[in-house]
Amino acid sequence: MTIFPVSEPYEQTVGAFVKAIHDHREQQPGDLLIIAKLITDLTDMDEPPLRLLMGSDAVAYAEAASKALSDSDTKWKHLSESINFD
Repeated sequence: MTIFPVSEPYEQTVGAFVKAIHDHREQQPGDLLIIAKLITDLTDMDEPPLRLLMGSDAVAYAEAASKALSDSDTKWKHLSESINFD
């Protein structure tokens, strides 16, 4: 695979992302062969999930994001509901 250099204007964003991926290559907790098998198994399901988190790291990130969103919604609920007709 050819990886082209990141141009200077994108070094702080895209370059940092590419570096993070490179630095953590082959350190992911998920087994790619098991993921591939799961994907093929999903094609045989009558009702496969619309979305599926793959890996304990993905589950942890999703749970944290969901909690942060829920906490924010709760914090601002009074403002959200304040626009209703009396």
